[in-house]
Amino acid sequence: MKKLIYLLDKVSLCGGLFAAFTMVAGTLLILTEVFVRTYLNSTTYIANEYPGYMCAAISSMGLGYTLSRKGHVRMTYAFAVFKGKLGIVWDILIHSLGLVFSACLVIVSWNFFYASYTNKTVSMQVSQTPLAIPQFFIVLGAVILFLQFISEICKLMLALKDDKDIRVSEGL
Repeated sequence: MKKLIYLLDKVSLCGGLFAAFTMVAGTLLILTEVFVRTYLNSTTYIANEYPGYMCAAISSMGLGYTLSRKGHVRMTYAFAVFKGKLGIVWDILIHSLGLVFSACLVIVSWNFFYASYTNKTVSMQVSQTPLAIPQFFIVLGAVILFLQFISEICKLMLALKDDKDIRVSEGL
């Protein structure tokens, strides 16, 4: 199980690195547009459209990594009610709900992507970008989030087996 946890955490790390790279690329695209408009009196024609796609990719691709680093907003009072093994079981139940939610997110985003892909839907902008391309990253991010929930549940199950409350180190 530890190898699975390691692998899933690395997948989330790759998603986080992709999100960081995309953030830098989006910033550079906007700076390029500012430069081209200011000094060349022209436009890149994509600076209005692509940063939006990049924001969607950044948000979705970073979800799993954020979960792995305990960065999502948590209602700590809901976790602080139970201590020890009961607290770990409670955490497993909460993470299982997150797993179900992320599974639904995968299905819905896949249907969204697949409809755009099969219908060959393109943007209304000058670039006429196939919308399946940016939507693919939403699906991929949802899959990474799903996998990270599995990793977190596995970590909690190991902690339950070892009778070690890992939540203590997280300040809960």
